[in-house]
Amino acid sequence: MLLSLILPTYNVEAYLGKCIESCLNQDLPKSEYEIIVVIDGSPDHSIDIAKRYQENNDNIRIITRENGGLSVARNTGLKVANGEYIWFVDSDDSITENCLKSIYEEMAKYHLDALWLKWCNMNKFHNTIPLYDCTLCKEDDEVHEGLDFMCSVMGIYYFAWSFVFRRNFLTDNGFLFKEGLFYEDTEFAYRVLPASKRIKLFCKVCYTYNIRQGSIAQTTSSKKIDDLLSIVEKAKEMDEKYPDVICFRRSASNILITALNQSLAIGYKKGIKNTKRLLSSFLYRRLSIVGSTPNRLLVKSYNYGGFYSLITLAFILCQLRKIRNLSKNMKRNFIRNPKDIVGKS
Repeated sequence: MLLSLILPTYNVEAYLGKCIESCLNQDLPKSEYEIIVVIDGSPDHSIDIAKRYQENNDNIRIITRENGGLSVARNTGLKVANGEYIWFVDSDDSITENCLKSIYEEMAKYHLDALWLKWCNMNKFHNTIPLYDCTLCKEDDEVHEGLDFMCSVMGIYYFAWSFVFRRNFLTDNGFLFKEGLFYEDTEFAYRVLPASKRIKLFCKVCYTYNIRQGSIAQTTSSKKIDDLLSIVEKAKEMDEKYPDVICFRRSASNILITALNQSLAIGYKKGIKNTKRLLSSFLYRRLSIVGSTPNRLLVKSYNYGGFYSLITLAFILCQLRKIRNLSKNMKRNFIRNPKDIVGKS
């Protein structure tokens, strides 16, 4: 078995069929790869959709379990996978048609522990959204050791679905996703990538990330903010372990600003307090200028004016976002039912 595609599945019945079809529309014989659909206690009809595809495709395996979260579902799939290589595919996204053969050949040719894939972002209108500038530091076709790759090639985003891993590399080192944690991809990558002896970029777009409202990545909560800040703690730990590299500082800089923005958006005082504490205790007081344009602006305000300059500007930007969103909602409601806004004539 060459490849195992692991699809953690929860409440994605509107997207699962497209995801499975993309995994089936490939240039490898079905006998050479498997699609493992892990139904993570999903209350919708996802399991019925998976079974419908399984009827005509022997390479689809369905595993059902009580809901445990994304990390648990991925770990469950990894433990039963038979493929030489592992790809964690989110079940509301899709992979590029006929990409598996070239991915396998790249992994085998260079004897890789991991291969980092290019991707595109797509919104609900099926429009491709440009990636942030800091997604990729440079296009490079060379094989690297893990830390060098993180610093010289990768940007600040460590999505699990953007990597294909050699299964034995993961299992021999006991690498599993930390359970009960949001943004577990980053924490996982902090541990896994430095251990990689051979990793490279695959200069082809192989994945489509579906930006949708209501997904884990598009919602905010105090639990998510706490988890973001716990990942910063992990970044500090890794930065102290590898003081000569910049990748952990760079990642932590963006996460800290993101946590502050989210805390202000929902009025989470504990999140603001802990962000301030981590900023003051971070080994390198100046943050790396990374992330989206607003985040870069906020980093600059912190580097030159300190925390109170940062939080003042962050608060202003937060209020502007709220006004903009309110304006959009009013416009949307007016378009849907203008008589309710201006009164019936």
